[in-house]
Amino acid sequence: MNTTKTLKYMHLSHRDYKVWLNFLDQHPNMFDKFEYQVKVGKGQIVDRELSPLGYRLLRNLTRKRIDVVAWKNGDVTVIEVKPRATTPTLGQVLAYRYLYQMDYGLPSPPDAAVVCYACDPDLRRVAGNLDINIIIVDEVELEEPPETPFPEWG
Repeated sequence: MNTTKTLKYMHLSHRDYKVWLNFLDQHPNMFDKFEYQVKVGKGQIVDRELSPLGYRLLRNLTRKRIDVVAWKNGDVTVIEVKPRATTPTLGQVLAYRYLYQMDYGLPSPPDAAVVCYACDPDLRRVAGNLDINIIIVDEVELEEPPETPFPEWG
C-alpha cells in the first residue's frame, strides 16, 4: 500500500479507515475532491494568560476535526466516517456542518453525510429529518493492512 496515501487518512481510526477506503472504492465518482481532518471552531478557551505560542498550540489541539470535507461541482459536503451510524455520530456531523458554515462564511449550511457500514431504521428517519445523508458501503476486507507509524492500528 502507498504510504503517502495511507498517511493522508492517518487521523482516522483503523476501523474508520477501512470504511473510508471501501467508500472510495465503491463510490469513486460521488465527489470531485476531498480535504481531510478539517479543523473548525475556536477550540478550548482558558481563563489564564497564555503565551502566543501556548494559545496557538491549545487552539490547534482542541479545535474540532471534520473527518472529510468533499466537493462535487462546487457543492460542499461535511462527512463523518464510522463503521455504524449512531446518535452521537449524527450530533457530530450536525455540529461540524454548523461550525464549517460559520468558519467559512457560507450563506447556507453545507450538505452533511455519514459514511458507514450500517444504520438502524430509527436513525435513518432522524438523519432524513435533519438533512443528513447516510451513505452505506459494503464491508469488503482490505487486501493488506495500512502502513502506519501508529502501533494501535497493527
